[in-house]
Amino acid sequence: MRITQGMLTNQMMLDIQNNNSRLSRLQDEAASGKKINNPSDDPVGTGYIMRYKAQAAYYAQYKDNADQAKGVLDYTDTMLDQAHQVMQRARDLAVQGASDTVPADSKKNIAMEVDQLYQQLVTVGNSQYQGKYIFNGQQTTVAPYLTTSAETATTNTGQMLYDVGDGVQMNVNLSGNQVFGQAQDADNAFSVLKNLKTGLDTNNSALIQTSLAQIDTRTNT
Repeated sequence: MRITQGMLTNQMMLDIQNNNSRLSRLQDEAASGKKINNPSDDPVGTGYIMRYKAQAAYYAQYKDNADQAKGVLDYTDTMLDQAHQVMQRARDLAVQGASDTVPADSKKNIAMEVDQLYQQLVTVGNSQYQGKYIFNGQQTTVAPYLTTSAETATTNTGQMLYDVGDGVQMNVNLSGNQVFGQAQDADNAFSVLKNLKTGLDTNNSALIQTSLAQIDTRTNT
């Protein structure tokens, strides 16, 4: 076969185009830091990339769930600490009010502070994390406690579960019943505070002493 100048020219132009294509691809790789910028660059490699991206998104969701669960747990821990402080202050007031040296009028003043502690504890019981009530189980849109009758409340006991791994779920909530006591419990935190207030208002030493003991059992719980 006779090789003509036109054939040589055409081959040279084809080589130039191929080199330009390779140069463009290499420039894209250098700019993006990726070896594959289009599916046509490497169909097999593109398949791997799609699978890896799907897996990354799959496990990223677990990480997001774990971060959310940790946020709920941290917030709940803070609220439990506040509840403990309320009960500790109530105990201090009960000890003070149980003394026979404290006049009845002073005990009435102490009773007023105990009433404030009751309201503060209701606020803790109705605390929300990202708009969801943390002490009412799965009924996260419903406040579990009323400001006047929190001691009669029965909270939802459903679990708040987060998927944090393959086949792994984490429960992140405590029900109000677990923390503050059920309505029928003698040491229900809200009942104890109301009884303590009554004992102080009426100068009933026996009721104050009983309330003091119940404060200790609920705080330990």
